[in-house]
Order: sequence, then structure tokens, then C-alpha cells
Amino acid sequence: MSNAALNGIKVLDLSQGIAGPYCGTLLSRYGADVIKIEPPSGDWSRGIGNTSDGQSALSAVYNVGKRSLVLDLKQPSAVELVLELCEQCDVILESSRPGVADRLGIGYAQVKARNPAIVYLSISGFGETGPYAGRPCTDTVGQAFSGLMSNNHGLDGVPHKIDIPIVDIFTGLFAYQSVSMALMARAQTGEGRFCDVSLMGSIAEVQAAKMVDYHIEGGPPKVLNAPAGAFLTSNGYIALTTLNDTHFETVCRAIGADHLLDNPNYKKRADRVDHNNQLRVDLEAVLATDTREAWVKRLQDAGALADQVNDLGDWMKNAHVEAIAAVAFADQPGLGVIPRPAPAGGSIANTAPSPSAGQHTHEVLNGFGLDAVRIAALKQAGAIA
Repeated sequence: MSNAALNGIKVLDLSQGIAGPYCGTLLSRYGADVIKIEPPSGDWSRGIGNTSDGQSALSAVYNVGKRSLVLDLKQPSAVELVLELCEQCDVILESSRPGVADRLGIGYAQVKARNPAIVYLSISGFGETGPYAGRPCTDTVGQAFSGLMSNNHGLDGVPHKIDIPIVDIFTGLFAYQSVSMALMARAQTGEGRFCDVSLMGSIAEVQAAKMVDYHIEGGPPKVLNAPAGAFLTSNGYIALTTLNDTHFETVCRAIGADHLLDNPNYKKRADRVDHNNQLRVDLEAVLATDTREAWVKRLQDAGALADQVNDLGDWMKNAHVEAIAAVAFADQPGLGVIPRPAPAGGSIANTAPSPSAGQHTHEVLNGFGLDAVRIAALKQAGAIA
């Protein structure tokens, strides 16, 4: 799409894993030419989970639309090549620990010396400065350190990890926002900038309201509303929530639990929050008498905020999801035909599959002006794997 928002923007994506690559895929989605530079062993996400022919679910999702070039950055000629490529690029993405890119010779100062207008994104666990700057951080560590797990405790009272890489995903989104705004500023001033995005800072942003609640209450905040969450019926779980007293009355009348409205412990929102555990027991005693399908129909017909708890298969086969084409199926070499969610931002400019490692090496280097003699010399030096 020649009118795509980021058409003409060139990106070198040296990041690995999820957060940085997701940022790169979002830039690609809206028209940027994103060149993924991988080590000879490939991006480590290619080997996580179910894998086939150098692809995994992670690599297939977070590298859509990119072109891949494999370089061994332990070779000086590979480092010099990256700096040359940076001269023709608009954005650099990297996700090594603070100081590593500098030691390799491709840090912000070194790249800026070759291209002052560069937008340079560095993603790290705890940020570029501070006593924890050098610490490694994964999604699980991020969930634990940030307080997210403590806010996600189950009925067993145990803090639980959200079983998707939520910290990495939000970091990728905030990184994309940061790069996009830097590009907008550069269009007005001509100046590039350094973007420091961390896993810690990103997941803190997501929990901003909880942080304020903690401050106000002087400790771990209570649940916002009760009843709210997943409730067991005779054949599975439904989810329902109540935002005010009227919602609670609607739920009770819809399921034939009018007697709960007379309980003084459940009269007001604050009362229900204080007696949340017993309220759950009382509601599930009623809900156990029928199926989730029957309860959801009665609750939704009454205007209550409720639905059944689906798994991903239920969701993908849902009539509404199918009607609006919220899931598309695309061929991904190595994995076959796989589902992809429709982009939340609407139409996209690039739907190419995730590349195999080094798939576009010659195409990319030719596009940057390197001839066959130079490419052969780089191969001979071990720079190109």
C-alpha cells in the first residue's frame, strides 16, 4: 500500500524474543520496511514451544511482515556492515542488556555518529540506568517484580502468573508508541532521538490505577466490585461483573436469587466487597443448579454483564467472531496454515509471513547497494552466516 502511514520508513530490527520484535511487526504492519537481523543461531524465540522448520508460535506471530538477514556480530566486518546499513535507515530496534550494544560497536552514540536523524529504540528489563539496569528480566520476573502477580491471586490466595507473556506484549506496544511519536517529532524537527523502554516501566503503566488504590488504602487494594469474576455452574464457568447496586439486583433477579437482596451483608457495593468470599459461595449454590448456557442466556436477556468463559477454540468458532472476520488464516512456511487475529487498528499494509532466518540476506544487501564481490567478501570473513 503506497499510502500506508509508514511507507518509506526503513527499520533495522536487532531485537530478539517478543517485546522488540512485536514493536517491529507493528511498524511493518503500517508500511515500514523492517529488516530483522538475527545471529547465526537465529532469534531465540524460534526455539520456544512447539517448533517446526525454524518457526514457533512466538516467532511466527512477532515477526510477521519482516525480511531476515543473518549476521555474526562477533565479526568486525558484520558490525561495520550494520553501521553502514544504519546510515540508510530511520529506526533501530535492539533489546540487549544496557551496555551490550555499546560494546559491540552499535550503541546509540556510535549509530548517531553515522546517522544523526536515527530513532534508536532500546528495550531492556529495568531501563538504561539505576542499580538494576544490568539485571536480566523475563516476562515471569516482570510479572513478579512489578506486583502484577500479587494483584492476580486466585481463590487459593496464591499469586498467579498470567500465562501469556503480558509484560513483553505491553512493552512491545509501548515501544511502538514511543517509536511512532519519535518519528512524528522527527518529521517536524529533523532530529532523531533515543527511546528507552523497559519491561518494568511498561507493566507499571498498565497498573497505574492499582498503584493509586494501593496508595490510598495504605496496602494491597480490595477488589473493585463484587460479585465479579468466574463462577462455576453445573457444566463450566461463566463470568459476570457488577459495577453498582442496580447491576447486582439485575443479576440476583435473573438467576432467581432474590433472597440475596435481603442479606444485609450484600446491600451496598462496599458491603459486598467486604463479604466477597461468602457472596461467591451463595451465588455458586444457585448457579450449580443449571448449565452455563442457560445462565448466560437468562443473564444477558436481563441486561446483566455476563458471558461464558470460553477457551480460544470456543472464541474462534463463535458466530460473531466469524461474521466480522476477527480471525484470518494465513500460510506460514514451517507451520502450515495458522490463525491470526484481525489487527486492532484496522487495515494493514503488510501481511507477509514471518521469514525464515536469513531468508532475505542477498535481497536485503543488494537493496542497500552491496554488490556480489562485497557480499562474497563478507561471507568469506564469516560476517554473513
